[in-house]
Amino acid sequence: MLAERCVAFDFANRRLSVGATGGFAGEKGWERVSLIHGSNRELLVDASVMDLANMPMVFDLGSSTALMLAPSYVSDHRLLQGVRQSTAAIGGIDGITSATTFITDRVKLGKVPIRAAPTLSPTTWLSTSAVGSIGLPLIAQFDVVLDVSAGQLWLRPAQRGLPMLEDHSGFGLALTKDELHVVHVAKNSPAAQSGWGVGDGILAINGRDIDSSYTFDHHWRWRFMKPGTIVALKDHLGRTRDLCLADYY
Repeated sequence: MLAERCVAFDFANRRLSVGATGGFAGEKGWERVSLIHGSNRELLVDASVMDLANMPMVFDLGSSTALMLAPSYVSDHRLLQGVRQSTAAIGGIDGITSATTFITDRVKLGKVPIRAAPTLSPTTWLSTSAVGSIGLPLIAQFDVVLDVSAGQLWLRPAQRGLPMLEDHSGFGLALTKDELHVVHVAKNSPAAQSGWGVGDGILAINGRDIDSSYTFDHHWRWRFMKPGTIVALKDHLGRTRDLCLADYY
């Protein structure tokens, strides 16, 4: 669908524009980054973490994770040494995959460094073309013009980048019709310390029942509120249990 199209994204104002390929030349403040295709036709860009050499990473507008890194890359460069970390679960078409979660202090896309990117390193990594994946939260720190047919990505630091949300609850959740089903509890997280377990359910948050509107307004943002916030959760047994949000990785 992007063939022969040039698409400009304005994330802060929630709008985009579409023109013909080659129709954007870039003016002052814009930087051009080359786009190539991986072995599975995924879009790749060069990026670096922690001032290491540029490496190919998937440019993934469909990912809600700011940064994902292959476990072999994390291990080879000792990126977890001295870094506070925890666990997470990633849901996909192949089911649930476990991952290590941590904060990457420096990520550079083009010439622009981005600080404090929430990062996942899954236990399995399938790409043979890339050592990482840059997702929407990190991409949205820029104004973006994407021209796939021309093999070009234009970037300009956004005046108002979208927040890269960091979970402060420790829950891995799956939404059903009227419940949030707990599929993972992060190590050393508020959820773990409060005795929650896999298989538990959340029926209401701060007195508001879970329903189909959960993902369509700001109801889902409760997990990302500032540390120290007390959230009242109604569990599957009808009990109200307070959870104190905290930094845990």
